[in-house]
Amino acid sequence: MAAICQVLNINTKNMLRKSDMLELSLGNYYDQSSINDNVSKESGLNVWRGFKASIAPFNNRIFIQIDVCSRVLREENFLVTLDNDRKQLTLEEINVKYSGSCVLMKYGNMKVYRIESL
Repeated sequence: MAAICQVLNINTKNMLRKSDMLELSLGNYYDQSSINDNVSKESGLNVWRGFKASIAPFNNRIFIQIDVCSRVLREENFLVTLDNDRKQLTLEEINVKYSGSCVLMKYGNMKVYRIESL
């Protein structure tokens, strides 16, 4: 049963990749064509809507679980944000403020990185 679920999960992941879905952070998929549909010019925030799909055994049956997920992104570059904070905060305060935050690289393979320290 576990081997069947593994094969189904791999096939599902491959189908989503072929249909131009963008995978971020372990199984969260976002439609690349609608990424800029929810941009707020006033706040500078962009909401990406997507879903997470997984197939797993439960009570000797195979179940598919689909959850809705969202990612809220700033349109402002992190370097610009960091430069603005350097004028007002000490390095220690900046480190506390951004430690544990996530940064999305929008070039190349679009990967999410977690900031440990600055």
